[in-house]
Amino acid sequence: MVAGYSLLGACWLNWKTDGETQNHARRLMRILAPVTLGAIAAVSVATLFLGGEYIERWFAMPAVLVTAQVPLIIAILTWRFVRSLRRNYELAPFVITLAVFGLSFVGLGISMYPYLIPNSITLQMAAAPPSSQAFMLVGAARAGAADPARTPRGRTGCSAARSRTRDTIESAQEASRRSAAARGDSAGWPSSGP
Repeated sequence: MVAGYSLLGACWLNWKTDGETQNHARRLMRILAPVTLGAIAAVSVATLFLGGEYIERWFAMPAVLVTAQVPLIIAILTWRFVRSLRRNYELAPFVITLAVFGLSFVGLGISMYPYLIPNSITLQMAAAPPSSQAFMLVGAARAGAADPARTPRGRTGCSAARSRTRDTIESAQEASRRSAAARGDSAGWPSSGP
């Protein structure tokens, strides 16, 4: 997980930066990509040894016609990733890495379903009661619908908070300058003395 998220970070830096930072991100991508793929392969192989039903899910006919697509697509994406590194693409490595992560979770889901913890806790056992899920869905939908309306000029989250803070500071400084100019104070800030 650490190598995978580090690879995602390096790919994002490759996309969003330039110069020395981008070059460093590309060097990290060349190191982290094989480590991440090795970890994906190790987890995939280890999952098969959890029990016979896992091997059956992956290799029994006709399911193998669907499940074999996951490693095949990961292999194709790996080739595209290497190609995008050689051609110094900026966005492609990030998108490809996201796709590999998504497919890895799909593969893990194929292996583990219906269990969240192998052979002990199923998805239904771990889920909240339907009434709680409905309550959370209504709350999340309401909060999501209200958020764009509350933020100025379409900004969201921390960006909006920083913008409001910056606007407040700038307006306070401007008011202080006007007040100081009216008093004839050249420093622009009120004096602290009597």
